[in-house]
Amino acid sequence: MENKTNLDQEENQYILLKELEKYNGIFSKEILKYFESLIALEFSALNENNLSKDKMSLLNGVELYRKIVAHNIFYNAIKICQKKYDFLKITKGYNNKSLHIQEMYNEKSYDIFDFQCIKDNISIIDLYETLDNTPKREEVINSLQEKIHHLEENTRLLNNYISSKAWELELLKNELTTLQQRNNLQVDDELYIASIRNDFLKDILDLYGIDEADFEEKEIKPFILQSKNNSSLDKRLIKSYPHTTVIRNTRYY
Repeated sequence: MENKTNLDQEENQYILLKELEKYNGIFSKEILKYFESLIALEFSALNENNLSKDKMSLLNGVELYRKIVAHNIFYNAIKICQKKYDFLKITKGYNNKSLHIQEMYNEKSYDIFDFQCIKDNISIIDLYETLDNTPKREEVINSLQEKIHHLEENTRLLNNYISSKAWELELLKNELTTLQQRNNLQVDDELYIASIRNDFLKDILDLYGIDEADFEEKEIKPFILQSKNNSSLDKRLIKSYPHTTVIRNTRYY
């Protein structure tokens, strides 16, 4: 599998470098060298310390640049797996337009990293972490139970199970079940998955040069792949670039 991946990477590098030759005399030597370094995975395309922001802003409209960014993201994630996480399951999409990295544990799959290259070579990255937050979970469970009780009382008093309320009640009950199941999960299982997710997250953020403070809460655009977000207890934070959106999915147990 590793040999096949390396051959794919070399082939993709060759294609991109041939395409880059067309820009000789158009881009400066500094820009050409920067592109070559990205193709060779010398550093991450998301690390903003390797080229001035003014120069990077000029490149954002160049389709080849976005292709190179997608290549860099795709193969850097695989490179991290090969070095440190070779036990993880890697699933590559057609033409390397997507990449899914998962941990298979106790006959279940757990997301570690997701990448998708969508229209106009825009890259979407989903990162995952698992954190303990028992007080918050109990708070959300209590709130859900109150909402469910209120809805059930209303429908009983009205003697009319309104379809919209029935749908809302079903959603609340499903969410409550999800959180209660988390409460009963074996701690060892959660800690094992958390350790892998959180270690991988740290390694990838170090590579990208992204700090905790760089993420912010904002609305996710409709065209972006919606991440798995199972309850109101979970949280998403965003780091946006002109060519890439990084989504940090935090799951609490």
